[in-house]
Amino acid sequence: MPTNEPASRLSRIETMWTVVRQACAADPDQTPAREQLYERYAGAVHRYLLGALRDEHAADEVFQEFWVRFLRGYFRNADPHKGRFRSLLKSALFRQVLTYRQQRAGKQHPRPLGVDDAAQLAVAEPEDDRAFTEGLR
Repeated sequence: MPTNEPASRLSRIETMWTVVRQACAADPDQTPAREQLYERYAGAVHRYLLGALRDEHAADEVFQEFWVRFLRGYFRNADPHKGRFRSLLKSALFRQVLTYRQQRAGKQHPRPLGVDDAAQLAVAEPEDDRAFTEGLR
């Protein structure tokens, strides 16, 4: 999770391409560059995810997945000639949010109504109807 320091918005973080290239390199000795990139972007990435998902736990889960992908070399082809790094980050985060939502939607199939459920829905109490009608007025 990101530190408690105030986070900038992704759109306001200036890209340090030298650090990005070092951090994205396959070389395991680039830990300081990776740490620097994490410190620079973690707060903004988490804020973006929290805004997109509106759920702290979901944002934390996607946040962790995002940094695992980063460490595995997901951004190794980042190139200043192809566009801004923050645009690449936003695009990757957007896709991860979509993937997360699709996975959650796939796990939450509505169950079919049983006989008891349907009977409960069909029975309406007259008092409930009166309270509902009065509430509409």
